[in-house]
Amino acid sequence: MKCKYCGQEMIDIKDYCVNCGRKLTDDKKGISAGGLFLIFGILIAVGVLVCYMIMNYNTEKDIQPYIDHQQVEESKVE
Repeated sequence: MKCKYCGQEMIDIKDYCVNCGRKLTDDKKGISAGGLFLIFGILIAVGVLVCYMIMNYNTEKDIQPYIDHQQVEESKVE
């Protein structure tokens, strides 16, 4: 294997070049752009779901005085 920076021939594969001292292997540890979009998409979806659930929690009690029960019963019969 040759060093991609200085061209020095390497006898065995090492992490650093013995001639120029530069790192030979790329250690890419991290999240890709697609992974970030997926994570943010899931977080947004969960946030929307939580907001929807909070807004609709116990709304049945709040609107009960405004419902015309006779009209509701008639619509169930039809």
